[in-house]
Amino acid sequence: MDRETYLYKFGHRNERPKRLEAGVLNPTILGEIRNYDTFDLNFRKNPLQQWTVVYDEKDLSSILVMDETEKKRFLLNKVYEQPMALRDRKEGDFEELRKIDEFNKKVLEPHVVEVIRRSNEIAGELAHTPGLEGWHAATMLTDSQGQRKQYLQPSGVIKSDEDLAAEIAEKQIQKEIQTARKQRNREEKKAKREAEKAYEEYANTVIDWSKFQINP
Repeated sequence: MDRETYLYKFGHRNERPKRLEAGVLNPTILGEIRNYDTFDLNFRKNPLQQWTVVYDEKDLSSILVMDETEKKRFLLNKVYEQPMALRDRKEGDFEELRKIDEFNKKVLEPHVVEVIRRSNEIAGELAHTPGLEGWHAATMLTDSQGQRKQYLQPSGVIKSDEDLAAEIAEKQIQKEIQTARKQRNREEKKAKREAEKAYEEYANTVIDWSKFQINP
C-alpha cells in the first residue's frame, strides 16, 4: 500500500479545510502550525481551493490533501527548514536547496513564462476580434485597479490622487464645521432655556403676583 492510499484510508482528517498561504499549506496539526509543499505543479494551479488535510500522527513527514469531492488528491511533504546562517548548514541542507532551485528554473519559471505568453496571445486575438476595434476594444481594457470608465471621461474630469485626497480632506473639514455649528446651536438654545427659567424663578421671589389678580 502506497503512502497516499494509506493516509486516505487510515489517516486522521482535520475538521477545518485549509487554503494555500504564501505558496505553502500550513495546517494546524496536533496543536502546531506546520508547513507542507510539493513539486507537483498541478497542486499550485489551485490557489483558491480549500483542502482537507489527512495525516498520520506518528509520521508527519508528509500529509494528504484533497478537495471536497475527494477525487483531487495530492501528497505534500514537510517543508525542509534551512538554517539562517551558512555556518549552521549541515549535511543535506545544500542538496535540499538545490532541489528547490532546479524546480524553480526547470519547471516553475517556464510554466509562468508560458502562462504569460498564452495570456498575451489570447489578449491579442481578442483585440483583433471583428466588432471590437478602436474604442470598442479600448473600453474593455482596465487598469491595475480594474477601472476603465474614468478614462472615457474628458481629461479635465479625471482627478489625480492628490486632488482626491484634498477633496476628501475638504469634505471632512466641512463635516466637522457643520457638527461644531450644530453643537453651538444646541448649547445656545440650552443656555437660553436655562436663563428664562432662572429669570422666572427670580421673578416669582420678588414679585407679588396676587396684586395683579383681577377680582370679579
